[in-house]
Amino acid sequence: MRNNRALRIGTIAIAAAAVAGVGIAGAAIARTGQSTAVAGGGPGATPSTSPSESATPSTGPSEGATPSSGATPSASPGTPSAVPSGATPSVWAPSPPGRPTVSPSDPATPSTVPGQGHTVTRIRPSAPPRPKEYPLPKDAVAACKALLAGADQNHPGRTAKPVARLDGGPGSIVVLADASHWAACDTAYARHNEKGSLRAPARIAKPSARDTAAFAVAANIVPRNGKDYQYYWAAGLVPRGVAKIAYTFPDGTTEKAVVQGNYWLVQHQDARPWTPGSDAGAKEIAVKLTAANGSVVRTFTLDWGTHTCAQITHGC
Repeated sequence: MRNNRALRIGTIAIAAAAVAGVGIAGAAIARTGQSTAVAGGGPGATPSTSPSESATPSTGPSEGATPSSGATPSASPGTPSAVPSGATPSVWAPSPPGRPTVSPSDPATPSTVPGQGHTVTRIRPSAPPRPKEYPLPKDAVAACKALLAGADQNHPGRTAKPVARLDGGPGSIVVLADASHWAACDTAYARHNEKGSLRAPARIAKPSARDTAAFAVAANIVPRNGKDYQYYWAAGLVPRGVAKIAYTFPDGTTEKAVVQGNYWLVQHQDARPWTPGSDAGAKEIAVKLTAANGSVVRTFTLDWGTHTCAQITHGC
């Protein structure tokens, strides 16, 4: 009887010890799972293992199930690496923006960007070099005939002679004519291209005072003494009933055309040098035609582009 009772007590003790052992092992496994989750960067993360290490807990003869601590999770670029307990994980942050590259030949001005505290370099393009300035042709008539030949114009022909001429500071305007055709050229633009500019030849016929195109001008930028100037010139046949022709240019200057026989000529150079943008918003050129008795025949303005490019040897 006593033996049976002792046997039952021993059995119960063994069972209690077994239950306690199972509980200790479970707590260890739980702690291991929590540590793994933290090292992986978030809940549910599964650490990767290297081929030489195993994530399977090893069981010793005198210890319960103990997890191996050799598992190392993989880290992708931009993701915080696993760190031991108690250490401060490193924080990934983008590198500061790079400064623009400036070539040695480009002028640059450093400045500070408001609210950002770092210095950047703003690149300013270099101004294009000024064109070379050429001397005026020594013979304006010969230069005009060369322009006619170079433009493949058959009229006026070889018998053409100068019938009107205006010499001014910028250059000379020459009108050549034969028995049926006339043409006008200007040498001032030769300062820029060594040749000058040529108005389209036409038949000799007096235009109407209502013909705006007959009073079109050539507008060009002409270099003089190291600076650029806006320059205008025009020539034509005097209309019937008109004795005087006057042009008022964008700078406010009024120039009276010179009348020689059946032809008139006019030129004007702005007093102030031209710079890029200085002609923005310029007024249109105004023309006034007056009769011999002083009465006004017509006043009108020239459209930019349409009536300010009266030349055939180069662009405007």
